[in-house]
Amino acid sequence: MKEFTGKQKLSFLFIAIGAALTVAAFIAGISDNLPGILLLYTGITAVVVGFVHPWRSVKKFLILLGTSFAGFFVFVVLHNGMYAFGIKAAGIALLSRIFRIFGGIFFLIAVLLCPVGILVGSIGSIITFILSRKRKLPDEETPAPG
Repeated sequence: MKEFTGKQKLSFLFIAIGAALTVAAFIAGISDNLPGILLLYTGITAVVVGFVHPWRSVKKFLILLGTSFAGFFVFVVLHNGMYAFGIKAAGIALLSRIFRIFGGIFFLIAVLLCPVGILVGSIGSIITFILSRKRKLPDEETPAPG
């Protein structure tokens, strides 16, 4: 059996904490309940951090930031489109239900996942940039030989 590395164990820990917080949020209730909503966002953030914490490149975090920002608008439009198609297909039960399901999924991605991606991408890129600058500073301050 293969042993897990330290990064893999930390990833699993973040994901497990995120899952536990998400379950706790649904137990507490998320409908007009600020503590439940905060638990849900914290849980989703922990899951996202579980996947991205090994990243050491500013570029990766900026890609996460950009795709999350663009994804928010894309998924809002997709949600609205599915809602409109669901209304138009109201006479066809199965088709209407499919549009509503996809509309709900797109809504949850736009409202829950994309803001967390924006937050993690922006904070991660700032922290990674600062840490990369600190690693480069001692090399720049060494005097040239001769």
